[in-house]
Amino acid sequence: MLSSIESDILYGGVAIVLILALLILLRRRQPAKILAYHSENGRVMVSRSAILELIQSACAQIEQVHRPTVRIRTKRGICHLRVGIKLQSSGRLRDLENVLQQHLRQALTETLGIEKLGTIDITATGFKDKKGSKPVDLNDNEDDLSDFR
Repeated sequence: MLSSIESDILYGGVAIVLILALLILLRRRQPAKILAYHSENGRVMVSRSAILELIQSACAQIEQVHRPTVRIRTKRGICHLRVGIKLQSSGRLRDLENVLQQHLRQALTETLGIEKLGTIDITATGFKDKKGSKPVDLNDNEDDLSDFR
């Protein structure tokens, strides 16, 4: 059994660990609004949902990009983005990533006025078939290339 001094030390240690964990969680929490720019009258803030909606509408303008998911992270006042996209089956990620990054950067700086925009990381999360595309029949022997050795 623990003596009362040992139990007090144990409870004190647990309390310190819990307080430290709470402080770490509060410090890592991201703000609800992001600083777009400073004007002579004060700061101009943008909500995360406004950024999310703008990115989704900008991605909708590019035919090969579908269902974007966005993670917004601010570090030292700079807004960093992670955008997950589904590509159209004919889409090429190498061709799309530069166009998409430039399109998003332009939309965010011109529309919302975000001055401190950091990295825009693009992640392909899957593929979407074109509407009306013919599915490939794996049992079709017409295109069987097994005789070519």
